[in-house]
Amino acid sequence: MPVSTTLTRSRFLGFDHLGGRRAALTALLYRGAAVMGVGARYRSLDAAAIDRLVFVCRGNICRSPFAQAVAERLGFEAASFGIEADRGAAPPAAAIRVAREHGFDVSQHRAARGEDIASRASDLVVAFEPSHLASLPRSCAGQRTLMGAWAPRPTLYIHDPHGASDAHFARCFETIESAIRMLVARIREAHANERR
Repeated sequence: MPVSTTLTRSRFLGFDHLGGRRAALTALLYRGAAVMGVGARYRSLDAAAIDRLVFVCRGNICRSPFAQAVAERLGFEAASFGIEADRGAAPPAAAIRVAREHGFDVSQHRAARGEDIASRASDLVVAFEPSHLASLPRSCAGQRTLMGAWAPRPTLYIHDPHGASDAHFARCFETIESAIRMLVARIREAHANERR
């Protein structure tokens, strides 16, 4: 089947904003796993011990830079890196454009790898896919979780929007922002309870 026909059918069937049919099916499987409770362990944290969020994705040019920008806007210390990042790479135009539409500027971000970030025991490493957690460098300390576990509709997988439509970027970034707001609120509540 020609690519153009596949793309047209994907859009017609409503998969475009999900990153395409394959991404939609993968997300559906992981969402089902989350609903069945497989992801509960990713919400079990010693939140009072966390003082920085470290976001990790594949290339550190779309999901994790946006997540870092959201956390920092909320006044929480954050960093990010990519498992397979091309050091110094800039976010694609779509990521910059859609982030700006959501009120965030990621245009100055440049990709980093895990070795570029000084790891701390008080970090919470937040990944977007289970494979990211499995691929973390040995030097990566701290607790670990999946971003989607904190989303309004929990999932274990947030698809990489790189190369996808603006609609998919928007959906991805909305999910990330909602999840971070919930996660930061949980950490701040734990910090406040510890001070009492």
